[in-house]
Amino acid sequence: LLALLAILLFFHLGASPIYILDEAKNAQCAREMLQNHNWIVPTFNGELRTDKPPLHYFFMALSYSIFGFTEFAARFFSVIMGLLTVCVAYYFIKKFLSPLIAFCSVLVLAASTHFIFEFRLAVPDPYLIFFITLGLFYGYSWIEEKKASRLYIAAAALALACLAKGPVALALPGICLLIWIIISKKWKQIFNYHLIGALLLFSLIALPWYIAVDHATKGEWTRGFFIENNLNRF
Repeated sequence: LLALLAILLFFHLGASPIYILDEAKNAQCAREMLQNHNWIVPTFNGELRTDKPPLHYFFMALSYSIFGFTEFAARFFSVIMGLLTVCVAYYFIKKFLSPLIAFCSVLVLAASTHFIFEFRLAVPDPYLIFFITLGLFYGYSWIEEKKASRLYIAAAALALACLAKGPVALALPGICLLIWIIISKKWKQIFNYHLIGALLLFSLIALPWYIAVDHATKGEWTRGFFIENNLNRF
């Protein structure tokens, strides 16, 4: 299944030109970051871009340095995120249910048209989807197994998701996990000192870049992203 999915995702990956607005802006922004050696302030055509945090730019820049400035390079790590999403889903569904249910579940996922479409684009969503999926599964595993290591991995994954697309990456899975705690009546999980450590780890991973870009742009990026692209659009 993984081999089939790899063929579907990689097949003619660089054949279609980057013409969709979001792809064009993200791919060019990553290119400018690499060319300018500026890993803090994202720009598009030399002007500040406040639409998204930088995680996908970093991955695209790495891909550019390996494959050159091509459509394939801009989309390469999106495909990798898709493959990893399937692997993570299979592992945890097999762990908590059964190999057959795991296989059928990821088969449905891999056969979904939008899944194939999304993980072939040079946009932040593949990174957001993978790290939210990883964070949700490890968060669920922490609730069920009460192993602190699961919580810390979940915190790290959700921090990276926040670097992919902002606060939505913490809000959506956080609400889901809280609802599950309420339904399963595992209140003690909320009053656990490891949550403080997990929050600290989350902050150490997610906050430094936000603080750095706010300082570098004198608050302009922060206002543009949180006020215009999050609050106003919401």
